[in-house]
Amino acid sequence: MPAKLYIDLKQLRKNISILAGVSPQSKMIAVLKTNAYGHGAVKLANSLKDLDLSYIAFANTQEGIKVKRGGYDKSILILGANEVDDVLTGIKEGFTVSIASFEALQAVKNFDISGLEEIKLHIKFDTGMNRAGIGMRRAYEFLDIFADLLKNRPKIKCEAIYSHMSAADEADNSFNQMQHDRILDIKNIYKDKIGKDIKVHLQNSAGILNFPNYKFDWIRPGLAIYGINPGTKDERGLKPILSWRAPIVNIRTLKKGDAVSYKMNWLAKKEERVATVSVGYGDGYSFRNSNGVGVGFIGGQRCEVLGRVCMDMTVFNLGKAPAKVGDLVTLLGSDQEKSIDACEVALRIGTVANDVVSSLSPRNQRIYSN
Repeated sequence: MPAKLYIDLKQLRKNISILAGVSPQSKMIAVLKTNAYGHGAVKLANSLKDLDLSYIAFANTQEGIKVKRGGYDKSILILGANEVDDVLTGIKEGFTVSIASFEALQAVKNFDISGLEEIKLHIKFDTGMNRAGIGMRRAYEFLDIFADLLKNRPKIKCEAIYSHMSAADEADNSFNQMQHDRILDIKNIYKDKIGKDIKVHLQNSAGILNFPNYKFDWIRPGLAIYGINPGTKDERGLKPILSWRAPIVNIRTLKKGDAVSYKMNWLAKKEERVATVSVGYGDGYSFRNSNGVGVGFIGGQRCEVLGRVCMDMTVFNLGKAPAKVGDLVTLLGSDQEKSIDACEVALRIGTVANDVVSSLSPRNQRIYSN
């Protein structure tokens, strides 16, 4: 019996509406990369067809193709610094693709587009994160080449320039304003080189919530549409759309000195009632939850992980929790009046909430409600 993810599509749409209200002057690009942060990209994409989204966005072309094959027939944007072949495949699929390197630009310049009606591009610039995109020092050089491309290949259209905020969850960090100013500088350089104005997007989830005064053409939320706090004091009423529960498959009583799981890391100091739960790191329940780090809720009571998390199973200390085989343990979500969210799990195991939900494997059964 697999662990189950319960995903509320109605709440997803509510979260998107809240974010749209924070930046009413901007259109929205909803980020569904990494299988919609573990929530299931095909199902979520199709549930958003009737919303006024400019794009749904993915990290690479293969993610976009999967959703397209799954029935999504609206606009898709490919983000990131991908291999040249991935960029060209995206063009063939009719996606709007990102150009984040001189190599990708050269490949597009040499690409046979005779059978295509139009190619839409977004250019990614590095405004200080030093991870991907055209660096500030080479922006003039890049745009000189790009201007020549647009002049000689009229089917190619540049729709926007963009960058990515690296410290948007730190509202008082001056680096955010520097990135804001730099992308506007590039906008001005673009207009000078190309002779046309250009649209801009910069704000991720934390950027939208912490800097609503930034007025760009698009906002680009990811984590926040799933109702996960991206690192802001005001959550604006966003709520998680996912609960994660796994069944108890065995209950036993341990005697003092009994060991649990691999390497005998945990020994009972007294008689303990414990439950084996059908979830492990093969499902995305991190090994870092081992030895009392991870917790779940059983009958409204918080229960710790005992010993090592295994690939398929994890043992929890039941304590006084009322439980029987077949009951579900809450790993994310609410249980009676208690709850645990991805941010708490991330804090406990030393990671970020994005990692917690993006690690949820296909083995989990996903159950959607409208």
